[in-house]
Amino acid sequence: MPPFLWLLSTLPAEASLEERISALLLTWTWMLLGGAAINWYSRLLLWRAVKYMDNHCDPEPLLELCSTVCRQNPSNMIFHVYQGYALPLLGRHQEAIQVLEHVAEHRKLVKNASALLIWSAALPSGDPRQEWVAEKLTALKPKMRAKQRALVDRVMNQRRSFALMQAAPPQLEPLLQQDLERAESLREKVGSHMALAVYCYQREKWQQAQMHLEFVLDNANKLHARTQAEELLCKLPSAFL
Repeated sequence: MPPFLWLLSTLPAEASLEERISALLLTWTWMLLGGAAINWYSRLLLWRAVKYMDNHCDPEPLLELCSTVCRQNPSNMIFHVYQGYALPLLGRHQEAIQVLEHVAEHRKLVKNASALLIWSAALPSGDPRQEWVAEKLTALKPKMRAKQRALVDRVMNQRRSFALMQAAPPQLEPLLQQDLERAESLREKVGSHMALAVYCYQREKWQQAQMHLEFVLDNANKLHARTQAEELLCKLPSAFL
């Protein structure tokens, strides 16, 4: 029985209309506060899972949490976004594409800068939708807080740097080194070291590439970057193995 029907059924038959209205308002208030508490607690769990992933390079708890919430509430955009973000970090790219395609249809995605930024971070390398995301984020900038604008600028600059990775021009190295110095978590440091390893490999700086790859291998834990580092390390000249 719905809570408001249960509460009304407990009122005496002679209860006045005012008493019945008060009971109904009390029930709806309880339901709204209950929903708010559940939402607050789920966001707290999400924040903890993200922090754990950042500090321990382990996306599995985040993925498990998001998958559980999404099964119970298929329309929850934020948890679907983080689910699509966690999957490729574990190397599960095909599953990530399905989730990302699902989120792309959510009408609130283009209105939420944080969600849009995380969603786009999970897109495959070279995906043309990155340009569309950049346009949407630029349009949202006037409504952002200063800290959020700085984060968007930083991520956009990183993506422009990564776009140059194939050619690996000399001017790219200080930009990648700057990203490493600005990294705020172990996961970000692993990503920056991996980017520098790829750059150094492209430039045939074998010793530097090995140094960056060893950092990734020592710290990547369950991130797919560990597998990528192992594969790249095998490609180095034997003198550096």
